[in-house]
Amino acid sequence: GLKNQGCTCYMNSVLQQLFMMPALRKNLCSAEVPTVVRSSGGGAMAKGDALVGKKISVHWENGNKYDAVVDRYEEATGMHTIDYCPVQLATGVGHHHHQQGQQPSTPPDISSLPRDLPEEFILSEGRPGKETGAFEIISNNNRALVVATNESSSQEGGHPESKAQETAALEVKESPDESSSRKLLEEVQRTFVNLDEARGRCFDPRSLVEASHCLKLEFDVWQQNDASEFAMKLLDRLEISLKKWSPSHFRYLAHTFGMKQTKQKICKECGLKTNREEDMMNIDCQIRNKTSIHEALAGMCEDEIMEGDNQVLCDRCKVKTNTVLRTAISALPDMLVLSLKRFDLDYTTFETVKLNSRCEFGEALNMKQYTLEAKEILEAAGGGGTPEESKSESGSMMDLEESETKDGSDEDPLSVLPDEDYEYRLAGVLVHAGVAQGGHYYSFIKDRTSAKWYRFDDEDVTPFDPSSIEHECFGGKVKKETKFPNGHTHTVESEQFANALMLFYEKVKPVKFDSAEEEKEEPAAATDALMEEEPKAVVDSNLELSNGYDVFLPEVRKSNSTHSWQSFLLTNEFQTFVKEILDLCTGRKKPKEDDHMDITPSSSPLPVIPGTDIDSWRLGVIRMSLSFVFDVLFHLPLKNTALGDWSKTLMQIFSSSSEITAMFVSDLAKRTHQVYENWIRAYTMECPEEGSRRTALQIFSCAISSLLSRPSEQTLLQNWAQSWLTQVAERERLMLNKRQHVGAMPTKLEAPASRQLEDIANIGVTATSIGIILSYLTELIEVSPRYTQANIELCFFIRELASTKVPTEGKLLRDAMIEAQFVSRLTCLAIRERSHDLLKHVFPGASASLEIIEAISRNETHSSNILHVGMNNPGVNGGGNNHASSLMLL
Repeated sequence: GLKNQGCTCYMNSVLQQLFMMPALRKNLCSAEVPTVVRSSGGGAMAKGDALVGKKISVHWENGNKYDAVVDRYEEATGMHTIDYCPVQLATGVGHHHHQQGQQPSTPPDISSLPRDLPEEFILSEGRPGKETGAFEIISNNNRALVVATNESSSQEGGHPESKAQETAALEVKESPDESSSRKLLEEVQRTFVNLDEARGRCFDPRSLVEASHCLKLEFDVWQQNDASEFAMKLLDRLEISLKKWSPSHFRYLAHTFGMKQTKQKICKECGLKTNREEDMMNIDCQIRNKTSIHEALAGMCEDEIMEGDNQVLCDRCKVKTNTVLRTAISALPDMLVLSLKRFDLDYTTFETVKLNSRCEFGEALNMKQYTLEAKEILEAAGGGGTPEESKSESGSMMDLEESETKDGSDEDPLSVLPDEDYEYRLAGVLVHAGVAQGGHYYSFIKDRTSAKWYRFDDEDVTPFDPSSIEHECFGGKVKKETKFPNGHTHTVESEQFANALMLFYEKVKPVKFDSAEEEKEEPAAATDALMEEEPKAVVDSNLELSNGYDVFLPEVRKSNSTHSWQSFLLTNEFQTFVKEILDLCTGRKKPKEDDHMDITPSSSPLPVIPGTDIDSWRLGVIRMSLSFVFDVLFHLPLKNTALGDWSKTLMQIFSSSSEITAMFVSDLAKRTHQVYENWIRAYTMECPEEGSRRTALQIFSCAISSLLSRPSEQTLLQNWAQSWLTQVAERERLMLNKRQHVGAMPTKLEAPASRQLEDIANIGVTATSIGIILSYLTELIEVSPRYTQANIELCFFIRELASTKVPTEGKLLRDAMIEAQFVSRLTCLAIRERSHDLLKHVFPGASASLEIIEAISRNETHSSNILHVGMNNPGVNGGGNNHASSLMLL
């Protein structure tokens, strides 16, 4: 299924019809595009550490692009760490009050604000509510899609390319129209590869919806549009990119859907025939006052005699003469698309109305009688081949065919044309349910492999009985009977508002497509206006090309693997296994007498961790179990009972074993120097599950409190607090002397003699893990205003730490937080721009005004942490209720 973005069912229903055409799906996904111009799918322009040091433009789901610099690449995880560039403020931001007639002041200086936290994720996949997975490397010239190969080749650690590849890359040029069409093709490939290979219930095509802006539909792509209009404009746009980069795939698309309609002008005086051929991808069937598809097609092909004032100039006679105008199909496609014109203009009210009248169609459709060759055969059989002799009274060749049949002629003139060349079978029906002003689209599609029918309704795909097509798709009026207990029956007749809008018929005997032959026989004159205007595309042989499978299949397979692992890790059996092995390794559960628990390898140099009584293998199992809990389990939706069980288990372990607690808090402190594996950041800012966030932070607080029962940690934390006191006093002295500029208060110890207290390599010896964590919390306070989800959970975590109930440990922890200026920082966070000027200078991040925060923030499209309080954050949407919730916690 495909996820509906609100009003995009018109798009989903068409995409699902196209996807269920196996040959078309394979052809579109295998279409090649130069790797150097690809803007999606894993940074197809450059991968891995080739991106390190480059500036990129990252696409976000809110429709904006943000510049960032790639800092490093982790090969084991496939993740890049990026630093977003500061957003430039517009003139007038941050200045609410201007006197009348006064020019807005210059933008406020935000250079003192702390930089955004680095982000680590898989660039090609993005993150929910944030990055879409698409990005471009920023170049200094107008060809922004070209990789700066010379620069990457000269930098150390770069990936030099061959001279031929460099030359080819620099020669790639795209017009804006071609660029938007290529991006649309990429997103179609991404969508089809995911639908074909992914194991999830549905795929979110949001980036495809965004790329569809280039179609210039009647309404915005996020609003309801006509599915038929979208289908035709989509195919037209895909042709532009395919023609430029994959000519054989372009010819296949034209071969599949392309048909030709000939408009014939026949002079009744001299018999001169003039043909004008048009290319089409669908047939618009006028169904007003028509009861079936055959009537609609016959009406389209009906001859029209132009007489009297409507005579037409004959090129041979040089005068206006009585003329027969004829329309017929001169070339049939493999996939015949019939668009039923159900949306029509009401000439009384001049409003668009929907025609819900009954229009029948069959599983089989023979198009022979609507073709030009059939009309010419009937014309010749009707009397020597002249229009004057062969026409019926109405001038219709269809009437002539009927009269031939009624006369009981032994031989059908059209029998010379084999039926199998004109036979079609119904393969899909696109339905609109509703009125002209709004409704819902969905599709009934036949699976070409199993021959079974399915209903595709956005995310839901369910089996469908094709015998119900008449009831579901023909339209018209239906009668509903209501029987009363007294025997009376009440019948109500009502319109069917759900009826077919598009029909997809597959040719029973498709014409074999030969790419090489098609190219050889292709005439010099192009078949459409676009091809007439532009020269034939020639792809440089030195240019590296990649198709949709090359780019998107690896990430889909990785996603499938992740999905399989998550399905396994979430089972109750596996969670029970982890709990039991954790109990055995921590000593909470004793093994049986005949069980030998020592699994230390004979080659292990350290069977026991120095300074502890813990076996090295036990410590490894404990770390693995905690990693499972905080890296995997708590990021997934869990019931409150499961969260409670894990919280109880871990708190009991930390309360009973100081050695395990010291190991855990040490790891927690070391992770503050990482990005993706930083548990404190994850559960104060990023985890989407509210219950998991609160539970994890309570467990962290319990472990920190338990660790403080150790005298050695108390001494180290006291030294850390004293160093903070000294650092603050020194800054106050410098500010009073006014002899040198004093910037913002740091978020960590800066004096050389004090840095050893926060050296993660010496935790437990000269460094305090609790002090490192507290310093990291001061950094989060400074940046938290621009990270909406951090306001609530960060304050919650600080409150948990400050509320430690054990008198000695609690007082020591609170004193350390006071010395690190937690009170002043939280005060600024609460009152923001109303802070004293001195506080604004010392704590610029926490005291930044709501207007500035709104201007520099990157708005997420959704956030569980915002939704759970039911309010908007002022730093994103300008509201003040979420800020009030933060004040309540403070």
